[in-house]
Amino acid sequence: MTLPMPEAAGPSSPSSQHSSVHHLWASDTQFESTPHLSKTNRHIHASALKLMVHNSQCDILLRSNMLPRDCDGDRLDDNEYVPLLLTTTGRSGTDFAQGLLHNLGFVSLHDNAESTVAASGLGPHVRAWPNHTDVVVSWPHAFADGAVPGCRTRAFGNVRDDRRFRHVAHLIREPLASINSRYNGGHIEAFQAQSSCFTTASVGHDPSSKLALTLKHYVLWNSFVEASARFHVPVERLDGPWLRALLTFGGLPIRHTDDEMQRAIVALKAQHVNSGHTKKMAGGISWEALRKADAQFAVLAQLLALRHGYELRDEELLFSRNASSMPQQHCGFERIQNSTALGRWDCWLAWDRVTPASHPGFDISM
Repeated sequence: MTLPMPEAAGPSSPSSQHSSVHHLWASDTQFESTPHLSKTNRHIHASALKLMVHNSQCDILLRSNMLPRDCDGDRLDDNEYVPLLLTTTGRSGTDFAQGLLHNLGFVSLHDNAESTVAASGLGPHVRAWPNHTDVVVSWPHAFADGAVPGCRTRAFGNVRDDRRFRHVAHLIREPLASINSRYNGGHIEAFQAQSSCFTTASVGHDPSSKLALTLKHYVLWNSFVEASARFHVPVERLDGPWLRALLTFGGLPIRHTDDEMQRAIVALKAQHVNSGHTKKMAGGISWEALRKADAQFAVLAQLLALRHGYELRDEELLFSRNASSMPQQHCGFERIQNSTALGRWDCWLAWDRVTPASHPGFDISM
């Protein structure tokens, strides 16, 4: 079933992983690139898949955990940042990625407090990351502490560190598998509070609709990371060349050949089982189930998946692939009335690619 157009419509190589993002009214920077359509979906118009962001690049970077030097020109000492943040939603391969990097000799930390303590080699009373930390793999660190007024980034248990990151990369997982795991049989306490503070995930829904909240969390969180990151890693396609490209992007040393890194990936996959931590729907989650939970955000999840090279069969598409009636994803921070501050991160569908659809409470005037 396709989402109807409203009556009043107001795999890729690691060397090409630039964000398919266009900043509509960025006073300092505007950029866009071609989405990475799979061979199955190349009949879909790539221009309609671009993520349209209603904030400047600087607005986005200042609210991410990337160093703000691109915005305010501050020169920071090496000790004041960590080289690389790998972020996403939870249940998207973060534990595997942290373990892989650790096995390859990097000081890599995970948002799970137990993993952090084990990787640091310090005792259980540690209160900060090691001075020399190569990479942090953490879904809560997508947004900077205080990016939205009153919202704090969750600490690693007792471990809190205020350093930002020189580079931010996006780890993404296929939406049906990720949402099924993150839904956890309706037990969504792990992300609900933080997601509802930084994004509009809980707006407009019955709190009992936990699948809808999980779907919105996946779309909103990944869309912000997509807008702020400069490198994108589909976890299902992570191999030796991808890993080398990621390390190069993060300014980390290449200590192993592609073949050696590939063998490390295969070896860890053979022994790594993290799926038992959550409850999953028998038979998986379908696109039809997501459409019933929230039709708009199911389409947004499909657009996001297509941008990153995931395949969808024609019968699974929830929207028309006709260029004149395809919806497009728009995202941005809410405007807070009578304030210069920005509110929560929001995304919505629009069918008019010349003049963006108006959005309640959102200032889109130039």
